[in-house]
Amino acid sequence: DSPVKLHLIRHAPEVFEDVQYAFQSDLMWAAFNSGWDTWTTPSFDASTRRSWDHFMQFTDDFAAKMLEMSSDTAEPIFLLHDYQMICLPPLLREHRPASRILLFVHVPWPGADYWRITPRYMRTTVIERMLRSDVVGFFADRWVNNFLHCVADQLPDAQIDRATSTVTYNGHTTRIETMPLGYSSDA
Repeated sequence: DSPVKLHLIRHAPEVFEDVQYAFQSDLMWAAFNSGWDTWTTPSFDASTRRSWDHFMQFTDDFAAKMLEMSSDTAEPIFLLHDYQMICLPPLLREHRPASRILLFVHVPWPGADYWRITPRYMRTTVIERMLRSDVVGFFADRWVNNFLHCVADQLPDAQIDRATSTVTYNGHTTRIETMPLGYSSDA
């Protein structure tokens, strides 16, 4: 049995505030929860790109700390919870290729047409990065189906096997699962 390691991460204040209040709360929460009146919102501009860049810095900060904290473990298991962590998998995989990476997304995953509202650089990068996990979990079957439709829509080179609920992309296979109560010890 390995102990669970917890550690506080301090981000630069401007990065944290932009990510927390602009990117995650205003943009991503609305994207995942169908929160936009698409006739009038959203509009994306330079501030959206700045928030995205800050989110990438925020993600890099988390990855660096997670890699540092797991440096004494041969093959750590990384449990990533919720959409704030969706871009971490490739950063962990690059440095710890044998580790298990399980990503659980607690929010609804939108349909492909709604996901297309987000800027292309964002919507494709998020999906590509999620697919570096070993398992991506969602609470509901419809969210799994929505995610698979988004993969098909955004990554035409991805091989989707609906019978096994797997996606193979860039040489890596990821299981996409419904987990009504979160992670299973068998995942």
